[in-house]
Amino acid sequence: SIGGDYSFLFDSMQDNSKIEWPTDASRYKLQGVIGKGAFAKVHQALCLDNNITVAIKILKLEDPSINLEDIRKEVLTMKLCDNENVLTCYCCFNVGSTLWIVTPLMIKGSFLRILQYLASQHLIRDGQGFQEDIVAYIIRETAKGLKYLHESNLLHRDVKAGNILVDDKGNVRLGDLGVARLLEGTVKNQEASTFVGTPCWMAPEVMNRDQYDSRADIWSLGITALELFKGVPPMAKFEPMEIIIRTLQGDPPSFSSYSDNYPVKPSSAFVSWVSSVLKKDPSQRYTAEKVLSHRWMSLADQGKESLLELLKTVPDLKGHEEQQQEMPGKEVQYVKNTTWNFSLPSATKKEGSDNSWLGKFNDVSVKETEVP
Repeated sequence: SIGGDYSFLFDSMQDNSKIEWPTDASRYKLQGVIGKGAFAKVHQALCLDNNITVAIKILKLEDPSINLEDIRKEVLTMKLCDNENVLTCYCCFNVGSTLWIVTPLMIKGSFLRILQYLASQHLIRDGQGFQEDIVAYIIRETAKGLKYLHESNLLHRDVKAGNILVDDKGNVRLGDLGVARLLEGTVKNQEASTFVGTPCWMAPEVMNRDQYDSRADIWSLGITALELFKGVPPMAKFEPMEIIIRTLQGDPPSFSSYSDNYPVKPSSAFVSWVSSVLKKDPSQRYTAEKVLSHRWMSLADQGKESLLELLKTVPDLKGHEEQQQEMPGKEVQYVKNTTWNFSLPSATKKEGSDNSWLGKFNDVSVKETEVP
């Protein structure tokens, strides 16, 4: 046990929120677990001082494999971000040997959670995701968040549907800044060379361990657009090494990368947008600013209205007691490919499913490696 007071890790942090958030655990009423990761659990909670429902990520600092400096960087990144499309940190404090990170509660969870809920209810078919105008809206809001990060000399490095969160009012925020990278120097010269991300969404230059910059996030955004539209990212059925080989040696992913029985035809503007962001040469790839100025973005306003109607049919995240989750013999279905595994109602996997490749994909897609 390392024990002790960990507040020294965060002494320099200032809360930029207009509301003053309490840093006393007794001022929050935990209402159940809504997510679970390797070293932390996410609770829904009520702040007793202002009657606002929040999410609290509680990390076990005593775990020997946890990196305190990485945690500090993640929380600093969240607290320094002041943008409506990036998940922020209201406050953080330690309780014994745990760290409590208080954030907004995105009550509908991630867009991956929503896709999997719709599939479990047979509201969408294999090879089908959100309708195109909804995808345009999600991508526009995510691109706004990326533009803010990039102008702040930050890379996200893990853009995907599982890391894009939404509330019941249709507000979209980029979450999981755990692998975000702060880069020194000007935006034009910012570069990194670490091998970080999830294979299906990873840009070729990252796979190649070349120097890369903010345009690596734009590639991931393009893959995410395909994922949102088709339900899964292209090449999801392949093993990670094959994904890397195909990405490096083959043509860029596109709508033709999918072979399904129910193809939904994208608009010519959508096809144009995808081809503009999925350029293997990063120097030819769109920036976040150009992404936002593309004609396909004209669908986004209509897409928000469509999304709001859809969200009425999607259950809110609901906190549950851990005993219910961990009862022997009680299987809980989890959303795969996300940092946090959110339980879904009625998501029972059917025997004899011909999508057995999804199991392998789900197992490996959450694994991230960073090579010095």
